[in-house]
Amino acid sequence: MRRVRSVLACVASVLGHALLVAAARSPLPEAAPADVRVSADGLDRLHAVLRDSIARGEHAGFVSVLARDGRIVDWQTYGVRDVATGAPMERDTILRLYSMSKVITAVGVLCLVEDGRISLDDPLAKFLPEFAAPRVLTGGTADAPQLRPAQRAITIRHLLTHTGGLSYDILEPSPLTELYQRADLWNSPSLAEFVRRAATLPLKTEPGTEFNYSIGLDLLGAVIERVSGTDFESFLRQRIFRPLRMTDTGFDVPAKNRGRLAVLSKHGPAGKLVATDPIIGAYAEPGRGFASGGAGLFSTAGDYLRFAQMLVNGGELEGVRILKMETVARLAVNELAGLPRPTHQFSDRHGWGLAGEVELDPATAAFGWCGAATTYVRICPREGTVALLFAQHLPFNEHAIFAPFVAATRAALK
Repeated sequence: MRRVRSVLACVASVLGHALLVAAARSPLPEAAPADVRVSADGLDRLHAVLRDSIARGEHAGFVSVLARDGRIVDWQTYGVRDVATGAPMERDTILRLYSMSKVITAVGVLCLVEDGRISLDDPLAKFLPEFAAPRVLTGGTADAPQLRPAQRAITIRHLLTHTGGLSYDILEPSPLTELYQRADLWNSPSLAEFVRRAATLPLKTEPGTEFNYSIGLDLLGAVIERVSGTDFESFLRQRIFRPLRMTDTGFDVPAKNRGRLAVLSKHGPAGKLVATDPIIGAYAEPGRGFASGGAGLFSTAGDYLRFAQMLVNGGELEGVRILKMETVARLAVNELAGLPRPTHQFSDRHGWGLAGEVELDPATAAFGWCGAATTYVRICPREGTVALLFAQHLPFNEHAIFAPFVAATRAALK
């Protein structure tokens, strides 16, 4: 009998260890579709959408995740992460987030708002005096721009909502775009140098009057540094990544993990998928570039899922609170009400909040955003869902995969 008890204890120990290992590998508990009101047939249709895209040669690979009520109901990988080697896309593949970094940076800013260290309506120049006298481009050329002093100050809220008059160097050709390109922002060796270069550029519009997708979140990374007294990445690590156990998220990829990094792909001259270089300074190697709060983070599907689930939960995950519930509730509010509709950016069903695009349908009140390498997150506290799709494909959403992905995930919900 003693021997039987010893064997049983040994078996229990092994099983317990196996469960702990499994739990460590899964970012959230897992559930059968029926247990969280999801249709298994609907998930099959979702899988078919993504498999067919790969079969048509549109994308090299995907990672997709659907979670509901805090549990993973579907987590799939498709295709390859490297078209040259054929290495498969895997659950722990490390990916470039590009503009999905903005949602994380916005949460970092809101942490400081909750701390009482900044206000949404504080002028940017309070923290970055380089922006004390912004000027608006009114005409001319890149060589001879016509400028006038801005009548309003750029605020923290403006930067979060892309209404500060700033722009990007990757948008439509114009004298302003040329000036941005000449500034070579993405090869700045530090965040401080990025700020210095950005401050020399004119504004596209008067602050607070129009939505223009922009470098605002990169400047907010510098605000976080100056207010917190620590470098931007360390702040994110202390306030978000470490508490949420986002162990593979950062502004570079350690050498030991670089074999898990997906390679960006595009269509070559013959239409075949080929590897391509990263854009806007998203370097994996430590010491290159700067901590870009708008586009520079690397992560995994599992890490980003934990971050998004924290927001679905109203700012808390597994007993760790990152934001207050009332702060998270504001993320679904359209901050562009009363401004001209940015038809070049949104459909009539979307606006922009403090941390990304928002759905104007009050029945969903979902929010989220996407990234240049064809990545996407939709966060819906009312449905209790997180939907994630990661490709690593340029140009952005070339084959319009987001719309059928969202349609399929929502159709699978009961």
